[in-house]
Amino acid sequence: MIKLQKLLQSLSALSLYRLGTHLREGIDRQRLEVRSWSRRCLRYIQEYCDKQDQSELVVNNQYGRLLSISYSTAGVNGEKQDWEICKGLNFIYRFLRELYEGRNDLQPYFQPLPLLARNTEEQIKDKGASEEIEAQMNNKGYDGYIKSNAKGSKATTLIHFINLGVIQPVLNVQTSSMSVPIEYNVIGGLPGVGQDIMLDILSQLRFIQNAVQFVGINKKTLQLKNHARFFKIIETLKYSISIINNDPPEIIFSDIDGVSKKISKKNNKFVTVSLTHVLENGIWQMEAEFSNSKNWAAIGIARDTYNISANIHPCGYPHCYHMVSYGMNDQYNGNGKVFYKGNGKSGNIVYKDNQKIKAEFDSEKGTLIFSVDGVQQPVYVAGINEKVRFFISIEYHQQSCTIHSLKKLHKQTTGLVANEKVVQW
Repeated sequence: MIKLQKLLQSLSALSLYRLGTHLREGIDRQRLEVRSWSRRCLRYIQEYCDKQDQSELVVNNQYGRLLSISYSTAGVNGEKQDWEICKGLNFIYRFLRELYEGRNDLQPYFQPLPLLARNTEEQIKDKGASEEIEAQMNNKGYDGYIKSNAKGSKATTLIHFINLGVIQPVLNVQTSSMSVPIEYNVIGGLPGVGQDIMLDILSQLRFIQNAVQFVGINKKTLQLKNHARFFKIIETLKYSISIINNDPPEIIFSDIDGVSKKISKKNNKFVTVSLTHVLENGIWQMEAEFSNSKNWAAIGIARDTYNISANIHPCGYPHCYHMVSYGMNDQYNGNGKVFYKGNGKSGNIVYKDNQKIKAEFDSEKGTLIFSVDGVQQPVYVAGINEKVRFFISIEYHQQSCTIHSLKKLHKQTTGLVANEKVVQW
């Protein structure tokens, strides 16, 4: 650890190596190379080391301050080279995102580190570099990558305020209707930033909840709801996924990438798990994928009022009177039948492991339509006139289901297909 501390101190010092005058351009080029490679080494340490090393970077080596200097165009230490600016913005964007969301795609993994993220942002703020990020949003250099990285950095910074509860929500996420708040919460950011850039920032967010609160920053952001791009962007965002765990000793519920979730089994017994989100007022879509299923899995909807107990199959009595399911080739849902009230209707394909299954529920039309790897299936459910929840059902040891996304759509993604058959709710 002591050796690492000394290495970080040396690299930090070298990354701030001062340039001279234009009369010493050859030496300056060499110094610039030293600075550039020192910063790159710091980035590699940050990217491949554990959470203790992240703390060492931020607390004792002022990593946020170093990165802010690398993309600042002001002062004697400022880099005017587009490549250095682009790299600095990219590093800070990825670093902040990992601190806020945790590292899930590269070992060593670690959980979110919000205190370190806050410390990093304070270092950036102390250098006056927050305004520089906004200025770089208009920089079209390096084939537009500077602008893109600046927007990503700004979006990640705004999530910091959202997570602290500084921004108050003004968007009803169930109906996507807007209401004007009594007092606007102004963060003091985004001065002079145009609507297009703010919409680009909005598109960088991952969750609908964050977008809801971003729109409520001030009067200027509230006007984004009137822009033609607004609802298209909203449709790309995700709702956070959580489940009603009716059998905790049997179910392992884990995060994959901050959006997708994985439901895994420990033993050979039925597990039917519903999402907590109640479906009403619009079009909702869930995408799931099964693994190690042995042809025994199902997806569907259940009445919101129905309590799904442990160790049940959705096709068993009396559950099948409250749940409709589309399954694999097991004894209930054989040949891909859609099963409800003791009867199965065939016509849909028999899906298998590692295929993406979408269930799309339209509360206005009262329909539930399934798709497999983007292909709409002909057997669907109609006449649904109540609140429901999505569910999945698995049985075997080490079997799993990945819930890739839960979305609210502005319009249907389904239409008419040949050989349609209806299951009446």
